[in-house]
Order: sequence, then C-alpha cells, then structure tokens
Amino acid sequence: MTLNEELAGLCARLRAALPGEDVRVLDDTLEQLRMLQLAEQGLQAGEPFPDFALPDNEGRTVTSGELLDRGPLVVAFYRGAWCPYCDAMLRAFEVARPAIEAAGASLVAVSADRPEEQARAKAEKGLGFPLLADVGGNLAKLCGVHFELNDAHVAFYRRLGIDLPACHAETGWELPLPATYVVGQDGNVAYVFVDADWTKRAEPEDVVVAVQGLAQAADAGSSGGA
Repeated sequence: MTLNEELAGLCARLRAALPGEDVRVLDDTLEQLRMLQLAEQGLQAGEPFPDFALPDNEGRTVTSGELLDRGPLVVAFYRGAWCPYCDAMLRAFEVARPAIEAAGASLVAVSADRPEEQARAKAEKGLGFPLLADVGGNLAKLCGVHFELNDAHVAFYRRLGIDLPACHAETGWELPLPATYVVGQDGNVAYVFVDADWTKRAEPEDVVVAVQGLAQAADAGSSGGA
C-alpha cells in the first residue's frame, strides 16, 4: 500500500465520523486554498531553495548550509504532531530514511511546532531524522506554502481541542501546505510536491528516486571529470 492509499482510507474514515457541518468547513477551506493557487505559485523545481537556520527538536540550530555541505537535502513540511495525516507521513518517511541516507542525502521535517513539541513527537513516533521548528512560519512563507486558517476552520479545530497557537513557535492559527522538496547540493530544487489538499503527500518512493537521481548525476559528473 502506498502512503497516499493509506491516507485516502484514513480520510474516508475520519470524514465519515464528522457531522455534515464540519465536512462542509473542511471542503470550503480546501476550495479556498485551491483558489489561492499556493501550490502553483510557490517554489518550483529549478528555483533556489531559501537558506534557513532553524532550531531542531533538541534546541540546536540547524542550517541549510551545513546540511547541503553533506549532500542533497530533503525538506518535508508537515502541519503538526496532532495531524493524523502528518503522523502517517512521518512514519512513512522514517521507513524510507535509510534509502535516502544511502544516497548521500539528509532528511528533515519542518513544522511550526515548538521544539519541545517536536521532541515529544520524535520520541513517540521513533523518528531517526530531525524535526525543525519553523519559527514564525518564515520558511513556509519563503516557499510560498504558508496560509492562515479561516474563522470556521479555527472554530472546527477548537471543537476538536486543537490549539495551534499553544503548540506553535511564534505563529497563531497558521499552517503550511504539506510540501516536500528535494534540494541538490547546488541549492536548487530538483523535486517538489505541493498540494492544497492536506490529505495528500509526496510518496517517499518518489523522493528516494529523486535523491538517487541526484547521486547518479553527481557520480557521472565525477567520472567525466576524472
């Protein structure tokens, strides 16, 4: 089963348990996000990925420069540890992590959650890759995947007991689209997945293929210059 097949089944079960009013709230938010065309207007393949310096789940500052010095970089945005779709995505990327690292790449996941929230999530999910706190949502904004929730969606989350401002590092009722980028050592985006529908995510297998492609290109370049 692919990740998106798993997510589709999860979405069907969760929506079936909601009253019609809440389903309409989610559908309205999705329609608004599609109209904003964030996925179409955000960071694209071939463009430079923004430089960043973000605290990880241990409170250490991690920079894009130090990660790219080691090899290609995979950056996966997720909404938060409270999100069941993100939980499935993070666990799927943990399964794919050995193949990503074998190709010489680093993997990080980014959300607006505070570092202490991320530390708890990493331990609970048994993740072997860093979780980075996008303080103020600045990296998501630079990538063009940041948005503010409408009032109806905020009320929906409040009914579920989800308090985003309490979890977030200097952001309020704001989230990133679940975007995933593979960045080459030249700093340019080689692969991108962004969808307005937060129930859909990049397939880890596709990310592995993209990373392996960069590794093969680097090997070919080295051989050609020998």
